[in-house]
Parts: sequence; structure tokens; C-alpha cells
Amino acid sequence: MPEITNRKEPPQIPAVRRSRLNRTNLYLASGLAVFALALGLWLIPGFVSSFTTGKHGLSPRFFPYLVAAALGLLSLSLLIKNIRPNQETGSRVEDKRVTGSTLLCILLFFLYFIIIDWIGLVPASFLALIALMRLYGFRNWLWVFIFSVVLVVLLFFFFEKVALVPLPRGALLDGWY
Repeated sequence: MPEITNRKEPPQIPAVRRSRLNRTNLYLASGLAVFALALGLWLIPGFVSSFTTGKHGLSPRFFPYLVAAALGLLSLSLLIKNIRPNQETGSRVEDKRVTGSTLLCILLFFLYFIIIDWIGLVPASFLALIALMRLYGFRNWLWVFIFSVVLVVLLFFFFEKVALVPLPRGALLDGWY
């Protein structure tokens, strides 16, 4: 007589099909990788001057190359993520609707861009950091303030003192720093 056990065999995992979202991410990552290569190999060398004069710190090509490298690495990461088969089955795709906080974030970035001309990059960055941190759930005012001050001061000293890149001062604060 066959032995009866309570052990259940693991269910067979069906072959993974690529969803529409994965195909879209694959196409997006491929396009961004091609664009990053075009930036690094053709656009930046062809259209951004490498000539520096005087006491400038970094070459004008440094930050465009940095952006191209970051874009290339992120697109490569997305490519790798979408090429590997997904191990989860039955996972639910998250809802991608635009929410009120998304619209408010976009509005904050437009306001940030506009007030840079009025009050300068440093105070505008400080205010934008506080607004975005509060918008996305940071409730401790002390830590929001400390983080915003430290980050803005570090970025200011890097760009003004190390990279020797002048930051926009703004009409109201011209000459204060």
C-alpha cells in the first residue's frame, strides 16, 4: 500500500512572459543608453568647448560627461533588470496615476527655477529642499532644517571653492555672499 504523507509538492512556476511595462522599460533603457553614448562620443566632444582660461577649476566638459556617465549607468542598470527574468509570479503592477503630490512637486520645481533669479541658487535650494522633504513625509522640522543647511552648505563650498563655478546670486542677494 502506498505511503500517504502530508507534504505538498511545490507548484510549478509557469514560464515568465514579458509584460507591456517590461517591454516599455526595455525600450526606454535602450534608447537612454544610445543617447548617453551619443552624448559622450559625439555631442559633448563636438559642441562643448574644452578650452579653459584663467583660474577656472573644472573643464566645461566635466559636468556634461558626468551626466552622460550617470545616464549610461542608470540605463544599463534598467536594461539588466529587465533582461533578467522576473522571479515573482502574480505580482501586481502598481498604479501609475498622477497624484496631487506629484503635481505639487512639479509646481515646486517650476517655482524653484523661477525664484533662483530673484533670491539666488543657495537660498532657493534651501527653501526647495525644505518644501520637498515636508511634501514627501519628513515631519521632524529639526532634521529637515539640519539636513537642508548641511547639504546646501556642502554644495555651495564644492561649487564655489573647489570647482570654482560661480553660482547664481539673484537680484535681491547680489553681493551678500
